[in-house]
Amino acid sequence: MRRFVRRIGDIGKVIAAAVSTSANETITGAWTFSTAPSIASPIITGTAPATPVAGRLYRDAQVVAWVNFNGGTNAITDDVNVSSITDNGTGDYSPNFATNITAVGYCCLTLGSTAITMRIASLSVSSCRVQFFNEAATPTDSAADTCVCCIGEL
Repeated sequence: MRRFVRRIGDIGKVIAAAVSTSANETITGAWTFSTAPSIASPIITGTAPATPVAGRLYRDAQVVAWVNFNGGTNAITDDVNVSSITDNGTGDYSPNFATNITAVGYCCLTLGSTAITMRIASLSVSSCRVQFFNEAATPTDSAADTCVCCIGEL
């Protein structure tokens, strides 16, 4: 692939660079591109340290699955890496992952539109189990816009 780039410090000069899709390329300084660059399939490596560096992505700290669904009808509105939802009973759901998460030490967050209390009942590499309760601590189906988000590593 051949791209023409112009470095801000070299106004008036066009630098033709052959960029290989298989080689590691490093560009430093301020650059403008004749066409918008894109990252098609980035590979994120490294685990997050106890104090992560600002502006970095780490492979164990990314959203690996999320789903927005209607708990009343058990219908998925939209998702990433969720193949289905198992209805375990009133207010009790298990989003099933299309691709397993690497380890069960991931973070799972929930939001229910009609529930007051939510809890993570269990985590596995292939699904998580979440439960929703009303003000009286009774299990309740959460209506539209019930959300589950998992952060970890695929």
